[in-house]
Amino acid sequence: PIMKFEDVDSYLAARGGRLVRWNGDFYSYQAGVYRAVDMEAVRADVYLRSNADTKSKVDRFIDALKARVFVDRTTLAPPCWLEPVELDPTNLIVLRNGLLDMATGQFYLHDERFFSLTALPFNYDPNATAPNWERFLEGIWPDEPDCIETLQLILGYLISPRTDLQVIPVLVGPPRSGKGTIGRVLVDLIGDGNWAAPTLDSFG
Repeated sequence: PIMKFEDVDSYLAARGGRLVRWNGDFYSYQAGVYRAVDMEAVRADVYLRSNADTKSKVDRFIDALKARVFVDRTTLAPPCWLEPVELDPTNLIVLRNGLLDMATGQFYLHDERFFSLTALPFNYDPNATAPNWERFLEGIWPDEPDCIETLQLILGYLISPRTDLQVIPVLVGPPRSGKGTIGRVLVDLIGDGNWAAPTLDSFG
């Protein structure tokens, strides 16, 4: 049987996954990252799991829910901590198995207090190697190690939450010079939902 909850706090405690209201939308904590929740899904869940059994009661319950989990967008924006924590959020990368501090190399377990809307789709492994990737790069830049190093810096920047450099990297080269392969690797690194492909015309 579905338990019916009288108040918002009881509802939140039982639903699983921290819920926040930020920038006009609900976000639910799922496996290390906050995902947007459709308002219709919220209304349906409230109707099924609370004692709000009419539209007006559901509206009042959701209004109370919004107030209870509200995060002010004028003072907090992801990535950020929802509660005081002595770790710089701009240095943290969310991976499938935890949080990596880019500045210190320290690895932490997922923490629902860390408000991030993006996560990389793979596990952190400090002992991982990439021999095929290294051979590919040496094949396209056999005598240009500085190009390989620059690409590594670009990829590292793009998978981080940083935007302070305000740069647009551009890959230039003849056909079949590796640009497409690098692009596909980058898309796989960043993960679905974490990238866009605007055209130059869309910038006006």
